[in-house]
Amino acid sequence: MSTEETRTEEAPVEAASVNEPVLVILSAGGFLKSVPLGEFEAQKRGGKGIVGGKPKEEDAICGLAKAEPGARVFFFTSAGRCHSLNKEQIPVMGRYARGKKAAGLLDLLPEETVTFMLARVGEIGEEPLFLISARGIVKRTSLSSFKKQKAGGTMAMSLGEGDVIRSGYVSEAPAGSLIVTALGKVVNFDEADVRVMGKNAQGVRGVRLTPDDSVVAVCPAREGLNLLVVTEKGFGKLTDYGEFRKTARGAGGVTGAKLTEKTGNVAFAATVAGGEVLLSSKNGKFIRFGAADVRETGRAASGVRLMRLEEDDAVAVGVVV
Repeated sequence: MSTEETRTEEAPVEAASVNEPVLVILSAGGFLKSVPLGEFEAQKRGGKGIVGGKPKEEDAICGLAKAEPGARVFFFTSAGRCHSLNKEQIPVMGRYARGKKAAGLLDLLPEETVTFMLARVGEIGEEPLFLISARGIVKRTSLSSFKKQKAGGTMAMSLGEGDVIRSGYVSEAPAGSLIVTALGKVVNFDEADVRVMGKNAQGVRGVRLTPDDSVVAVCPAREGLNLLVVTEKGFGKLTDYGEFRKTARGAGGVTGAKLTEKTGNVAFAATVAGGEVLLSSKNGKFIRFGAADVRETGRAASGVRLMRLEEDDAVAVGVVV
């Protein structure tokens, strides 16, 4: 790539983002940017993808969120706090740009890092917000708690030592919840099993984990949704949510995917009803494909190849677009 091409890619993208959705990208080194979603064209599953960032060797892509026009993006941190920005406040850049430091954009504490992002369009009301930590503690609170942005953020969840907020979703209607772990376990329970709590509450146990396991995602479960599970080495599958028997929260879960050395552990999970999925690897490769291109199988299958990766790379995160 010539110097001129490099400058073009790394310069901020002018005016192209106000009325179109963007992909908000976060790196483990704390760099944040948004890229017009149209920069990531749909491909057939199983390809190598395209470059969506150039993380340094010690950095890696670690978070994605799709932000529609008028969206507000909520950033949950290692301190259990929530910060937010309007979509328009996040720098829009080319795919090759590294981004701006999130600490400066969000006024984070020196040791505070973003661990999960959630975008929301429309009025911020009393809708239930479900959050889960890496160690399986789930909390139900009201999205309205984060309507007013405070200096230093708003407390979202009290965390145990070494724990972080890993995933969450806004409930659109009473339904169930699916918790998915890195070792492929899935717990299906009623949202009503978790009472509404205040901002400073810690939460309750959502899944019983083995010492070597951790939570990857929590997502809504209702008729018409399939669970998409994607592994570190680029394999994935769809399974009807009804395949996962309902239990009380805090259970150990049932097998949600057959994991082997070839597949690696679970890296991303979400419930989908069609649409498209965008995956990112740790080294900044992105692939976008239709959910309908993924084979629907039973709980114990390994799935099909969704992304072809280099030897030193792995799927890091994903988002439904």
